[in-house]
Parts: sequence; C-alpha cells; structure tokens
Amino acid sequence: MGNQHVTSNLRGRRGRWALAVFAGLAAAAVSGCGGSTKTESTPQTQASHQTSAPPATATTPTTTATATTAITRPATPTQKPERAAPNEKIVLSSPAINPNGGELQSRYTCDGQDIPMPLKWRGVPPGTAELLIDVIKVKPVNGKLSFAWAVAGVPPKTHEIIDGKLPPGAITGLNGNGETKYRLCPPNGPSESYVAVIFALPHKLRVKPGFDSVALRHQAERQASYQNLQVFNYTRH
Repeated sequence: MGNQHVTSNLRGRRGRWALAVFAGLAAAAVSGCGGSTKTESTPQTQASHQTSAPPATATTPTTTATATTAITRPATPTQKPERAAPNEKIVLSSPAINPNGGELQSRYTCDGQDIPMPLKWRGVPPGTAELLIDVIKVKPVNGKLSFAWAVAGVPPKTHEIIDGKLPPGAITGLNGNGETKYRLCPPNGPSESYVAVIFALPHKLRVKPGFDSVALRHQAERQASYQNLQVFNYTRH
C-alpha cells in the first residue's frame, strides 16, 4: 500500500490510522484462515526483500579446502501481492458517520433499529463485474475477523445502499453471529472501531446467500481490481 495509493479519505492523521487498521485486518485474516489457506501469507513489502540472495554462509576461508568457497543460495522469486491496495479510483463513504470523530449514528446499531448503515461510493473502474461490501470489527474476536455485514453480487452500476435495500442480484453472507443479516452490536464499554470495505471485482463471485464471509473476503482480496475503506466507531453505554 504505497503512498501513491493513499485515497482522499485516507489522508492526514486519521488516514495514517486507517492504513494501520487495514494492515491490522490483514494480520487478523491470517490467523482466521486456519492455516489451510495461503491468501495473506506474504505482504508485498516482504516479498520485495526476498528478491536478493541472502549473504554467504561461509565467507571466511579455513584450513579445510572444501570450505574456502562461499556458499550462496538462489534468490527467492518475487511473489505477486495477494491484496489489492486501496486506490483513489473508488471512494466509499456513509452519511451515517459523523465527520467530527467518526461516530456511527445509533440508529444503525442494536441501540437503535439495527438497520444496515447507508453506504455510498463513486469511481467504480471500467471492467468491474461485481462489487463486494464488508463491514468488519477492527478488533478481532478470538483471533478472527468478525463481520457485522457482508454483501456480494452488488451490480457495478449501483452507487449506494440505503437502509439495507439491496439492489437486484445482491446477497448477504454470514455475520459474526452466524446470521445472514446486518448486526452491529458491540459490548458496553470503550468505543469499538469498525471498517467498511468495498471491493471492485473483474469477475463475478459464484456464491449463495449465507456464504462464508471470511472465505469470500480472502477470495476478493486476490481478485479485486481496487478496494477502498471507511473507518468509523461506536460506543455503547
């Protein structure tokens, strides 16, 4: 996620924190894949350091003739990044998030009507076949990503979802409670942070209602042309 990919809603102090949140979600996803998936095993920055050969293991000549030649290992091939970086070509926002402090309105939580938060976006790139939208708790639950909402099959010409009214073809996956619906209900106490993420996918995802949200996120990260995010928080009293 280089500086060239930092978007308008990722600039400044909150922007730097948003990028840290994005990296933290990636780390949480690794622990949540159970070791059977290789989706997020190697960040891009680590892959670049593996392109050069490691130092020789025996550079000092000794009295043994066979040890006078330094032993070298072939460089590890450059690995393709497994996560689409945030890009300013697609921007996600919500009118339900207070611009001063980033607090979500209670109407869109279990303290209110618990209806899906409204989301708007612009800049969907040409060639997009489908959009995927996730709302995820930043702090992992038992070492795994916890979803408040996951929506796949959103047509690329759609520009908003208001009050949970999904466009034709869009379907909902499992949330953190194992339910096929939106549910944003943090425990009482300190403020909880969430992130809404949108993926622009060049190919349609073949999933059914009640899909595994974690598994589909891994798939989307490998295939997405672009993605972007919006960080927000909510405090229950």
